[in-house]
Amino acid sequence: MPICTKITTELKAFVDGELSQSLRANVERHVGECADCRRELAEIQKISSELKSLDTAVPRPELRNRILAQIAPIVEPERPRPKVPSGATDARLALAGAASALAPQGSLAM
Repeated sequence: MPICTKITTELKAFVDGELSQSLRANVERHVGECADCRRELAEIQKISSELKSLDTAVPRPELRNRILAQIAPIVEPERPRPKVPSGATDARLALAGAASALAPQGSLAM
């Protein structure tokens, strides 16, 4: 009987696939020989399966809309940048470079 107490505490972990290979083998061996633990394992497997089937809940659309309405003020949408022709960018850089070369050196110092 003492081994059953230890095995029964490991049955849930066995069903969930959380045991090491050696512990899993011990549980399989024991369950193969012990009718009480076999029944307990079957019950845990049934409950686990029922609980997993409940895990497919889908929230109502109203909930989604309420959540999105609360998030919207926090997150600003990214504004699209105006498209600039590649030649215009080169011209801007050239103009900026020329302006900085012509600017008096002491005009920025305070």
